[in-house]
Amino acid sequence: MNTTNSKYDHINNSENYNLEVSAYQKEKKGDFKGAIKDISFALKNKNLDCFLFYERGKLFFKIKNYEKAINDLSEFISKSKDKSNLHRYYVESLFLKICCLKILNLHYWDEIQSLSDIKNQYSYGSYRKRLVDNYFNFIFALAYSLKKRFELSLDNLIKIRESDPNFLKNKYPYLLEHLPQEMKTILELCWYI
Repeated sequence: MNTTNSKYDHINNSENYNLEVSAYQKEKKGDFKGAIKDISFALKNKNLDCFLFYERGKLFFKIKNYEKAINDLSEFISKSKDKSNLHRYYVESLFLKICCLKILNLHYWDEIQSLSDIKNQYSYGSYRKRLVDNYFNFIFALAYSLKKRFELSLDNLIKIRESDPNFLKNKYPYLLEHLPQEMKTILELCWYI
C-alpha cells in the first residue's frame, strides 16, 4: 500500500498505520462504516493508540450512532487527559460527546463544566477561545432546535458564522446534519440571508 502523509504520522505500528490510512481515505470518500471497520481492526492491537478512539468516536457521531460515539469519545477523554499533544482532540471530543448526550437527552453537566474550564484558560480573542465559543454556540443551537425554539437556534448559528465563516462550512460541515429536520428546513430558507 502506498503511504500518504496524514494525521496518523505518529503511529509506529505499520499494520495499524496502514489501517488508519485506509480508514482516513475511506472517510474522505464518505465510506464512514468502512472507516469504522478499519479502525476497529486497528483497535484490536494491544499496542493501540488512544487517538483511534477519538477517530472512531467522531465517525460514530457522523453516522448518528451516538451511544457508540459516547463510549469511544469517553475512552479517548479518559486516556488522553494528561497528554498535551492531544489537547486539541481532547477538547473536540468533549464537544462531540456533549452533542451526543444532548441529542440523547442525557446528563452532560460534567462535560459542560470541563469545556467551560478549558475555555477560561484561553486568553480573550485567541483562536482557541473563539473555537470553544463556537463549540458552545453550536451546543446552544442544538439545544434550542431540539426544543423547537428555532429562532434562538438560528441566532447561535449566525454567531458561529460571524465568528468563523469556515467553522460550519469547511471545519465541521457534518454538524448541521445533527439538527432536527425542521431546523434544517429553516436553514435552507434563511441561512444565506
